[in-house]
Amino acid sequence: MNLKPVLHSSQLAATDYDAATQTLYIQFHPGKTSSEGPIYSYANVPQRLYDELLAAESKGKFFGQFIKNKPEYPHTLVRAATKKES
Repeated sequence: MNLKPVLHSSQLAATDYDAATQTLYIQFHPGKTSSEGPIYSYANVPQRLYDELLAAESKGKFFGQFIKNKPEYPHTLVRAATKKES
């Protein structure tokens, strides 16, 4: 996995895509108590959908509308958010 930063998104921090397995990886921005946001994988995502996500004016809105919570794209937590040190 080689996450690439997502510019101009308040929700998505970085993405990667494995065309061989059609797996989309998304790192979300951290919350107030986290230094790094969680990373999730989404299975069965076609290349076309990944390309459309990257081209979308609002990547967070596109993700929410076409990928998030869709049964055809089951997700798995790859890495939990990293808590900030106090």
